[in-house]
Amino acid sequence: MFKQTKVSSEIKKSNSIYWYRTNDTDYVLTNYWIIKTDLKKSENRKILCALVERFGLIPG
Repeated sequence: MFKQTKVSSEIKKSNSIYWYRTNDTDYVLTNYWIIKTDLKKSENRKILCALVERFGLIPG
């Protein structure tokens, strides 16, 4: 399990970050790690907020 605040912090300071979304699965990647999760769940709101802040939108 990963810590929400740590992942959010890493998203904000990472130079290269990628976000890919399929039906119910989100993939968040950097040069060092990858997370496969469902960002629609309420426990992942901090990560979703950090990604929307970084990208400005939610991928379709």
